[in-house]
Amino acid sequence: MLLCALLLPAAAAAHPTGFTQVDVSFPSHDLAKIEVGIDLRAVPRHGPLRKLIHGKDPHADPVAATALVRGISAYLEASRPLRLDDQPVPLRQVAGRLLAPMARMAPVGGAPGHDGSRPTEASRVVYFRFEVSIPSEAAWLSWQAPEGLGKTALTLRGDPPYTMWLRGGQLGDPLPVRTPPPPPSALRVTLWFVAQGFTHIVPGGLDHVLFVLGLFLLAARIRPLLWQVSLFTGAHCITLALSTLGTVSLPAHIVEPLITASIVYVAVENLFTDRVTRWRGLLVFAFGLIHGLGFASALGGLQSLTGSSLLLALLGFNIGVELGQLAVLAVAFGLVGWCARRSWFRARVAVPLAVIIAATGLVWTVQRLLEG
Repeated sequence: MLLCALLLPAAAAAHPTGFTQVDVSFPSHDLAKIEVGIDLRAVPRHGPLRKLIHGKDPHADPVAATALVRGISAYLEASRPLRLDDQPVPLRQVAGRLLAPMARMAPVGGAPGHDGSRPTEASRVVYFRFEVSIPSEAAWLSWQAPEGLGKTALTLRGDPPYTMWLRGGQLGDPLPVRTPPPPPSALRVTLWFVAQGFTHIVPGGLDHVLFVLGLFLLAARIRPLLWQVSLFTGAHCITLALSTLGTVSLPAHIVEPLITASIVYVAVENLFTDRVTRWRGLLVFAFGLIHGLGFASALGGLQSLTGSSLLLALLGFNIGVELGQLAVLAVAFGLVGWCARRSWFRARVAVPLAVIIAATGLVWTVQRLLEG
């Protein structure tokens, strides 16, 4: 029961999505323009902005909207994220507003709402524009992603644009003020998305972790488990790619409850059977399609990437997800795999854990339905 108590409070935060987008441009040799678009779904629920972000709907309450914009602006300015030659410099705000519900932002090119973005799902976005004077002796500009804004896609506008992805609190590579930087290497892009895929499972995807554990408890043996995991992996790779390409799209308020409902189903089924059937395989594949849409929400701004960049992002993220799932299974095997063939395994281990997982998934489903 301790496991259940630890997992239940994490329901709302099990699936962080989207990005904060920062675009940097130099309209003149002595001026930098910084455009910041914050997808509110990307903001950590337990961070310093939680009371501002996760309260009243600002679109329905003008007072709340004003407080939201002012509060985030104050946080941005206090964070001093911009540096010139490694020295923090103040931001001078020239615009700030809450945008109407709109498509997810793309991490390359343009401010929120510019032509070229592919609408996928309504979201709440706060947009700011800052201007910073560039001294003649300055050579480098860098951005440190504020902890409270989650993941950040930092783009230096140009031909072609240069994009780097930052975790909350991470300092980006210095960008030359007057000459375009070289594009990031394919290896670097891939490894970044491998890390994002892994952390989307461990520790950021408790819902996916419980689903994988549900598969493990019914088949804590290599062959049947690999069969189920292969079906699940193939399915979520399909919908992850299709969703990122804009071919398939479902809103989060539908996908998220379906993901937790799949946890409930798998766990409850474990209470009534001890065999992996073909019917189970079909359901695992169907659930994998749903989980893939959830994974795609974590790549919420990649629709504008093309060619090799998009391929590397998808490849890296999928590899990271699989490594995360394998890590979960490795821990499960290490803890209870040794007793999987014992006669008492089902009664003493599989069934009690299935009850805890089913209860947790049910609470999460109710919470997500109410939040949606």
